[in-house]
Amino acid sequence: MTFRSYINAINRIIKISQSKIVMELFKEAGASAYVLKETAKSWLKPDGKGHRNCRIHDYFPEDKLDETHFIKYLQIRVNTSWKALQEIFRSINDDGIIDVNTDNPDVFYWSLLNQFQKIYNLPLSEPDKSNDMDTKHHYQESIISTDTSPVVLNTTGITEIAIPQECKLCLYCENWKGNTHDSCQNATGTFGRCIKYSKDMLSTAGTNCIEFIPEYNRIAMNTLLRNTSIGIGSTFAMPDKKGISR
Repeated sequence: MTFRSYINAINRIIKISQSKIVMELFKEAGASAYVLKETAKSWLKPDGKGHRNCRIHDYFPEDKLDETHFIKYLQIRVNTSWKALQEIFRSINDDGIIDVNTDNPDVFYWSLLNQFQKIYNLPLSEPDKSNDMDTKHHYQESIISTDTSPVVLNTTGITEIAIPQECKLCLYCENWKGNTHDSCQNATGTFGRCIKYSKDMLSTAGTNCIEFIPEYNRIAMNTLLRNTSIGIGSTFAMPDKKGISR
């Protein structure tokens, strides 16, 4: 796979210029030097050989990328369209590096990282379960269940609310600020502002965002009551932001 075909595939989902994608990818990957727009364009020549003009060791002298931020960039930019991107890569996956069959977005994004490294003859990476990305992505697991049905957990005398997997989207994230009432009434969601990334996000988006921070009150009010046998008139202890009932 050439660098041009790699970026072209991503560009079908991320609707910005290809040169900007290159510049942002290198920046997020921890490049030691800034990639100029004209330089990025020179790597995307139609003959598919433009990337050979890139002296990769000038940008990554230790042959090592910032894996966490490289993947995080793709997760945020691609968002919920990762399956569509996977299908695009299916027809050009001549190196067999990209996992075009997985149902796990984390595995898919990791394979995109390795494809980038393969193009430039950099060492491929193995997921490190102890790295920062994995820790941030799964940090909730100690107090939050990923079960599809909400339950109450009792841990050392503290009552905690398990968060259903379907709740882990922008609407139920502390970072998302929008009209939650309208979002609950509208199956397609409404736009609000993500204060973490300073951009407008659909309330139903963000399912793969590693910056998800649960807004327990919103989850309890809009989802837990709807998914349990607790009635509207029942007494229900609303959890605070640490998951502790009050």
